[in-house]
Amino acid sequence: MEHSTSSSSFSQPDTGTAPATTTAAQPKCSKKLRRIQPLNERVQEAYNDLSDLAKKESWETKARFPPNLREPLFKCAKIALETPSTGYMIEDHFFQHLQVILPYNKFTLKKLIYKNILPAWTRELEVHLDCMIAMFITRVETDRSAMGLNAAWQLKYGNDINRPRPLFVWTQGLRLLLWEIVEKFMELRAAAKELYTFDPTSPAHESEEKTKDEAFAK
Repeated sequence: MEHSTSSSSFSQPDTGTAPATTTAAQPKCSKKLRRIQPLNERVQEAYNDLSDLAKKESWETKARFPPNLREPLFKCAKIALETPSTGYMIEDHFFQHLQVILPYNKFTLKKLIYKNILPAWTRELEVHLDCMIAMFITRVETDRSAMGLNAAWQLKYGNDINRPRPLFVWTQGLRLLLWEIVEKFMELRAAAKELYTFDPTSPAHESEEKTKDEAFAK
């Protein structure tokens, strides 16, 4: 994690301030943009709206992030968080694009964005995860019944030593669903880790191994 801003700058509670550490975008920024990995179509559309608004700012006072840019910034960042090409969090090139139009460094932008969008994002992930686990349990019970592993079979043949008990067979769909559940646990871990970096009052993240153990225990 890059920390190009001193820790003392963030000793006070978050008030929406964003210390200035870079100069505002200049006309030559088009050359800089060509050296940065492109944004996906959805992010680019929101980024363009944010860029248009940022151009109207004088940036004479950079100590406080402009209130009218907060929601457009968070909207753009939320889309980037939902659509990464790799990993679980917002990719670095997104922040590089932001630095072209906003006069703040990467660490400051990350802190501003993650402290404001990750709490709600984490709650969304938890709701989604609960739904996936419920779906998994239902699928397992359905497959068990189809394979003759339900309670009715146990009552009818449970004491018959001459009748071998059917074995549970993992279907490809069930394996895929389990993999998606583990991935969702890992996504939650990544969000908790990033949030804890910028807000130590938030719950600490578990280790990767413990996160996977928790996923399988569910």
